[in-house]
Amino acid sequence: KNNGAYRLQINKSGVWTEVTIDDYMPCQLESSPLFTRTNGNELWVQLLEKAYAKLHGGYAQLDQESHPNEALQDFTGFPTVVFDLAEGTTGTMLHENPEKVFKIFEHYHEEGYLLSATAPGVISAEGDLSKRENQLLPGHTYTILRVQNIYSHKLIQIRNQWGNFIWDGAWCKKSLFWTQDIQKKIQPKLAEDDGTFWMNWEDFCKHFTQINVCKTREGEEIRVKGQFLRLKDEQENFTDRIVSKWFYCMNIAVPTTVQMGIHQVDENVKGVALRRNYLDTGFTVFRRTADGT
Repeated sequence: KNNGAYRLQINKSGVWTEVTIDDYMPCQLESSPLFTRTNGNELWVQLLEKAYAKLHGGYAQLDQESHPNEALQDFTGFPTVVFDLAEGTTGTMLHENPEKVFKIFEHYHEEGYLLSATAPGVISAEGDLSKRENQLLPGHTYTILRVQNIYSHKLIQIRNQWGNFIWDGAWCKKSLFWTQDIQKKIQPKLAEDDGTFWMNWEDFCKHFTQINVCKTREGEEIRVKGQFLRLKDEQENFTDRIVSKWFYCMNIAVPTTVQMGIHQVDENVKGVALRRNYLDTGFTVFRRTADGT
């Protein structure tokens, strides 16, 4: 910060980008913030939103349909993944072996990853309470704070960042499941209205459709700008082929966890989709043999 100017770093399209903004925020006629707002006197939320809007080309760009994982990746620079609890591989595994799926997310929690869960339905700007079930707002993403197995009870602690509407089913703050022994081991804040609540794994899978994972971890970071070339394939009637001209070698001396990702310029940035649509990209990992092949 310097004389009303703020500099923020956002990892856009895989590249750390510094964004400079002022402290003038769009407000309504009654002077309250027009978009994101906080319950207290914090300013960082509006600053982050303004920098994010500037990076995309305006506030209108942030109104496009997107997923919480996209923002988490931009703000942290770490890879993210979405698990669909109703369909696909995760849905099938959840149906066949729910305990195995729980252990996966228990491991993610132990690793310190950022976890959240999205409720089914379409989010309403007005927070339409008539559409909520068991106090969960449709389409909203809730933060997962803890994943814990206690006496074979598979429990998830969740926080509603709105801080108002919470779960009123099993393991709610008034539930009789909270014995003195379990309370002593977990130490839930049952008397506080802090927007947090607990659910068991079975109810969690019924009332949430997605789990979002941002794989934050300590370690070194290397980012390299690659290049894709458009070539004519002579063997295929000179059809356009888009290929990468790069490959990278890593010498790993000891067992190491490596996370790799490939990024393209985000189509949500104003004007990008018109000039440069997403390519169907990927990468392949090979093991190099002793003779170098």
